[in-house]
Amino acid sequence: MIQQSKKRMASHNIGTFFESRDNLLTVAGAALTLGGINMLVAGVNRLRADKGSVAAGGFDDLVSYLPLDESARRMIATVMYIVMGIAALGMLAYAYLRANAPPDALDTAFFPSTLAVAARVPKSADAAVRVKTTPFAKVAYWAARSELEADRAFDSPNEAYGDYTNAGMVVADAKGEAVLRFRRPARYMARGKLLDRHVHYRTARASIKDTNELDIDAKRYETHMWSPVQTVYKFQTF
Repeated sequence: MIQQSKKRMASHNIGTFFESRDNLLTVAGAALTLGGINMLVAGVNRLRADKGSVAAGGFDDLVSYLPLDESARRMIATVMYIVMGIAALGMLAYAYLRANAPPDALDTAFFPSTLAVAARVPKSADAAVRVKTTPFAKVAYWAARSELEADRAFDSPNEAYGDYTNAGMVVADAKGEAVLRFRRPARYMARGKLLDRHVHYRTARASIKDTNELDIDAKRYETHMWSPVQTVYKFQTF
C-alpha cells in the first residue's frame, strides 16, 4: 500500500514539476524586470546629473519619485533590493531545474512523433494495462525500450526511449476503457534517480455528433485536444 502511494505521488509530482518551475520563472522574472527598470531610471538620471541636465541629488530611481518621507523611501528601496536578490537566486534555481529537469517524455506538452499515425500496437507486445477515459477517445502511449539484459537499467531517458518504437495508439470502447499493449519496459535513470517501470499516455476525447453532424454535448470543447501526460506504474505481463 505504501509503495502504491509513493508511485501515485511520483506521478502527480511529475505532472506538477513543470508548472512549479514555470511559476518560479514568472515570479522571479517579474521581480527582476521591475528592479531592472528601477536601475535603468537611476542610471539615466545619474548620467543626466553628470551632464547638468538635472540637479545633482535630485530624483534618482523610481522610489525617489514616491510622495513619501526619506525614511519610508529608504525602507521601500531596501525591500526592493532584497526582493531583487532573492529573484536572482530564483533565476539560478530555475536554470538548475531546467538543466536537471525530468526528461521531455514527462512534459505535459510532449508527444512522440512516431504516434502521429493511425491506431497501432508495438510488435511483440508482452505487457498491457487497462485505462479509463471517455468513450471512443484516442489514447496515445509510450514506454521505455525493453531491457537488453535481466534487470538492466538505462543510464538516461534518451537511451531508454530511443526512437519510441515501444509506443502505440488505440481507441477506447463505448465504456471509455482502453487496453494499452506494449513491450515490458526497462527502468532508467532520470535526475539521479532510478525510475520504476512505467508507461506514459495521453488522451483526446472523441466528438459525438448527431445525424445533422452537430455536437451532441456542447461542453465537449476539449474535443481533439490532448490531455496532459499521465503515468501508470502497474501493468500486467504475459
